[in-house]
Amino acid sequence: MSLLTHREPATLSATRFDVLVVGGGITGAWVALDCALRGQSVALIEKHDFGAATSSRSSKILHGGVRYLQQLDFARVRESARERALVIHAAPHLINHVPFLIPTYRTLQRSKMFLFAGMMGYQLLAAGTQRILSDKATRAPAGYGLSVAQLREIVDLPDDQITGGWVLHECQMESSERMTQAVIARARQAGALLTNYTALERFSYSGGRVTGATALDVEKGSQLEIEAKVTVNATGPWCDDLIEQFDGRPLNTGYARGAHIVTRSLIPDFAMALPSKFQADGTVGRGSRHIFIIPWRDRSLIGTSYQETASPCEPVHVLRDEISQLLDTVNAALPWAALGAEDVLHAFAGFYPLQSRKLDGRLYQGTGEYQLIDHARTDGVAGVITALGAKYTTARQLAEQTADLVEHKLAAGTVVGRRPTRTVKLDGGDIADIKHFEQEKIRQHDGLFRAETTRHLIKRYGTRIDDLAAICRNAPALATPITPERMTVGAELLYAADQEMAIHLSDAVLRRTDLGTLGDPGPEALNTCAQILGEQLGWSAAQQRLEVDLLSNEIADSDTQVVSDQQWNLDT
Repeated sequence: MSLLTHREPATLSATRFDVLVVGGGITGAWVALDCALRGQSVALIEKHDFGAATSSRSSKILHGGVRYLQQLDFARVRESARERALVIHAAPHLINHVPFLIPTYRTLQRSKMFLFAGMMGYQLLAAGTQRILSDKATRAPAGYGLSVAQLREIVDLPDDQITGGWVLHECQMESSERMTQAVIARARQAGALLTNYTALERFSYSGGRVTGATALDVEKGSQLEIEAKVTVNATGPWCDDLIEQFDGRPLNTGYARGAHIVTRSLIPDFAMALPSKFQADGTVGRGSRHIFIIPWRDRSLIGTSYQETASPCEPVHVLRDEISQLLDTVNAALPWAALGAEDVLHAFAGFYPLQSRKLDGRLYQGTGEYQLIDHARTDGVAGVITALGAKYTTARQLAEQTADLVEHKLAAGTVVGRRPTRTVKLDGGDIADIKHFEQEKIRQHDGLFRAETTRHLIKRYGTRIDDLAAICRNAPALATPITPERMTVGAELLYAADQEMAIHLSDAVLRRTDLGTLGDPGPEALNTCAQILGEQLGWSAAQQRLEVDLLSNEIADSDTQVVSDQQWNLDT
C-alpha cells in the first residue's frame, strides 16, 4: 500500500521518534521533509487538515526580495531571491511568472530614475541566484521600462503625475494548497509519518526536558502518547499557546489579520500595487503600504488588508472592515473599477504575528522575518524548539536551519553539513523541461483530457498527472469537470481521498483541489464531490449529506456573509 493512502494516528504511539513536528502548515511540512531526508525518524501532527490555516490564506506569491530594498536589508534581498529559485527548482510545475507593474511619478523617490537605480541594484544583489534553474523557462524574465502611453494601454490610472512605469516579474503559485501538499507528500516518501486531525494536548516531560507529547486523535477521540527526542513547535501564529505550557517567554507582541478577496478580473495580465492608508516601514520607501491586485485564475486576487488584533482565533471569518479596506483602496486608485459587493466571489483571512514593542494601528508592522528559538537557551526547557515562519518563500530556509539545530542536538553537537532540500524535487516536480513536458502530456493524454484540462492538471500535480490519467482510464466519467465553470475533474477528488489523506469534503474541495477556492461551486457540484469521496471512504448517504452541509456552511461563512456585510457597510 502507498505511504499516502491511509491515516493511522495510532502508529504514532508505537515508535520513539527523533523529531516530533507540531503543525502541518508549510513550515512544519518543510521541517518534516528536511529532517526525514537527513535520516531522522519524524512524526508530524496537525490539529486540523494540512495547510488549513495560515498556509492556505496567502497572496500566492513567492517574493524575490525586491521589497527589502526599501529597508536597505540587502542580505534578505539575496536570501529571498535564492530561496525563490530553490522552490521553483523543487516544484517547477506549481509556479508561474507574473509581471508586476510599478508606475513612476515626477517626485524623486517615485521617479523613473530612482526606480531604475533600485532595479539595477536588485539585479546585482540577486545575481547568480537562478543558476540552479537549468530549464530557462522557469527563470524570472528580465524587467523592463514603460512609457506613459504603454502604461496606459495596460491600465487607466487617473493621475497626471505619472511618467511611465517599470515591470518586474515575481513568481506565483496557482495553488498554494498544492504546494503544501507537494511538500507533505515528499516528506512521506522520505519516511516521515504525518497525520492530520491530531491535536497536541500537552507536552510530556522527563528530567525537566520535553520528551514528546500527549495528543488527541480528533476523529476517533482517543489519546496518543508520542515520544520524541526533540519536539518542534511549528504552529505559526498559535506558537505562543504551546510556549505558554512551559511558562516560556512569548515570541509575539500582537497579531494582525490580513484578508484577501477574489473579484472579477480588473487588470488581466499584470499585477499592480495600490497605495493604502497605512504607512510603510521602509527606510527609502515609496510612501504608504500597498495593496496588491494580482491576476489569478482569470480573476483578480486583491490583498491584503491590515487590522491588529489581540490574539488569533479559529475559525477565521472575514470582517466587514477588512473588505471595506480593500474595496475603498481599489476604488480610490481605480475609479473605473467601481467594485461592489456583487463583485466579491470569494474572501479569506489569516493571521500573522507582530514583534514590534510599540504597536501603532496607523503603521503596517507585519514582518517577513522568521524566528528559530531554542527554548533550552531562552527558557531553560530542553527538548523543544519553535520555528516561527513568515512566508512561503523562506519556509524551506527556516526548515533547513531548524533541521541543523535538531541534528546538532541529536548528534551531541555535530552537524554533518547536509543540505538536502536545496536540491530536492517535491512530489510531481521531477521535470527537466516544463514546456516539453506539457506538450508531451497533451499528446499522450489526447482523447482522455482536453488540452486545457491537461494543462490544469500539470499545474497542480506535475508528473502525477499520469496517476490521474490512470484513474480516468478505468473510470472515464472522472475525466469530466465537476462543474462547467471550474476545471477540477472527478479524478482529483478520488485521488485526494486515496492518496492524500482527505477525510472530509472540505479537505478535498478547499485544500486538495481548486474547486472551492473561487467561491461556492454550487450544491450540485458539492453533492457530486460527496458521492465520489463517499464511495471511496465508505460514507453512508446520511454522512454524505452531513459533509455537504458542513462545507456549505463553511463556504457561506467566508463568502455569503462577507457579501451581506459589505452591502451593509457600503450602504451606510
